[in-house]
Amino acid sequence: MTTKISRRAAAVVSTVAALLMTPGAMRAQEERETLVNRGIDQYLDFQSDSAIAYLMAAVDPSIAPPDNQLMRGVQFLAQTLLSEGEEDLASLWMRWAVRHFGEMQIDSAEFDDPESIGNAYFAAVGFVGASAAEDSMTRTTWEWPAFGVPENVGILRIGQEGLALGVSVNVEGHGTLQPGQTISLPPGSYVIDALASGFDSLQVTREVLPGVTSVLAFDLVSIVVEEVAVAPDVLPEDVDATVRDRLARFTATRFGTDPTCGTGVFVGRNGLLLTTYSAIRGAEELEVTLPDGTRIGREIGVAAWDTRNNVALLKLPVANTDSLSLTTNVSDEQYGWIAAHPQCGAASVNRLQVGRWANRPVGLLELADSVQHGEQGGPIFNQAGAVIGLAMGALEAVPADHVTISLGEARRNVADNRLTALRAVATEENHLYGSVMIQSELENARARVSPLEDWHWPETASSDLVPFTFTGPVGRYQLELQGEGAPVHQAEFTIDPGMLKEVFEPQIVAGGGGFPWPIALLGAAGAAVAGVLLLGGDDPGPVVEDRGSVVVILPQRR
Repeated sequence: MTTKISRRAAAVVSTVAALLMTPGAMRAQEERETLVNRGIDQYLDFQSDSAIAYLMAAVDPSIAPPDNQLMRGVQFLAQTLLSEGEEDLASLWMRWAVRHFGEMQIDSAEFDDPESIGNAYFAAVGFVGASAAEDSMTRTTWEWPAFGVPENVGILRIGQEGLALGVSVNVEGHGTLQPGQTISLPPGSYVIDALASGFDSLQVTREVLPGVTSVLAFDLVSIVVEEVAVAPDVLPEDVDATVRDRLARFTATRFGTDPTCGTGVFVGRNGLLLTTYSAIRGAEELEVTLPDGTRIGREIGVAAWDTRNNVALLKLPVANTDSLSLTTNVSDEQYGWIAAHPQCGAASVNRLQVGRWANRPVGLLELADSVQHGEQGGPIFNQAGAVIGLAMGALEAVPADHVTISLGEARRNVADNRLTALRAVATEENHLYGSVMIQSELENARARVSPLEDWHWPETASSDLVPFTFTGPVGRYQLELQGEGAPVHQAEFTIDPGMLKEVFEPQIVAGGGGFPWPIALLGAAGAAVAGVLLLGGDDPGPVVEDRGSVVVILPQRR
């Protein structure tokens, strides 16, 4: 959207400049009132160009502390922009005023179109929402243009004073800035993340105004905790108790399998629960039990997930939940503790030792001590109670550093109410489950199933004596069947979401030809069952019988 303000301002630059040069004008409330009244006069006289220039000058926060005249000026600025068809700019100014200066009173008698002004105001209140802790940790100042406003240009600058060393600021959709750097942006509202090693991340939304330079400074909170005056392999009792209170256990339900147990840890005061993606992979339902025994089911959403880094963040409908901090300060051979709910029982905390962080920072934590069955997905934390990783295997863990990007994404999605249903995640990643029952007439046959799709994970492979039921994510699989005294037989089969197939191998080849005829094919709504049975012989071909809802393909009898 292009603003007309710079063209309009040219006609009144000299008048505005003369006014602003009046001694003390920029620092006195009465001068702001004078600017607002002149802008209103120009608006009533159908001089929108002059009105916008005066009103923009009036709402400069550096003139004087925010007051009713500033709010009045914003309202008339919005009214003037609306009259010129600039609805987006009018809404932007309203959001800016509501975010930084709070509620305003609207005198409908002053405006030509009070309904539009009221709608713009209430839309701004809904967009901005309640003030968050991150807002109080972000200082925003502005540098107002001296003359007019350049078209379609706003400036965002990251201040340098007081910032943590190594901080980086990401402007969603526009890249990363370092302290002291600036970026030109179209006027609008932007989600901004501030990140620094050793500090809790911070996310805010800020408006970039046309022609105005917005300067942001962040008061990041250190997550470095003072050294505990105990031996490095001893966990203080208060830390142990704190961690247990921040855990939640859950059960994940997938098609054709028994529910599995998982552990998550709260990493946000707005109900963000961190676990591994593998703990929820393919799940269609979750039930989470909080430390106080409260159970939550259908209201759970997925705020962010990362299959490559094995990270998932769930959003629970709880507020003001205490959380643990994350730290990237991990050293080789340091002691850590894993907290989990094995077999969905009571929380347990066990000591282990980190071997090394392989291929830092992109690799995994290699553990010197094995994680027990049922502890995968649980947080591994240091002596001060900060999370250093998530257990993902017997001797591996996801470093907390890999969580940072997903945590920022999760916070943005929660703020924008963009949560994903659990089943939708499984569908998007091709991880919905199905089952195949494998049978054969080969003597003492053993079947090995290997995944063939690029979205499958290696541990999906399985083998057992037939008959046995294999359950896994959708897609193609390789079947190797070895019977007693028989050569290895190979075949492929496909698993479909939420379906059970019954597979008999090897297949019969009718009439000595090369076409494999299925011997039995069963179908029913909601679950398909297909079978191929080895009968042998030289039968000329199958006979098909229709038995209502079930079709059976039988061999001819001689």
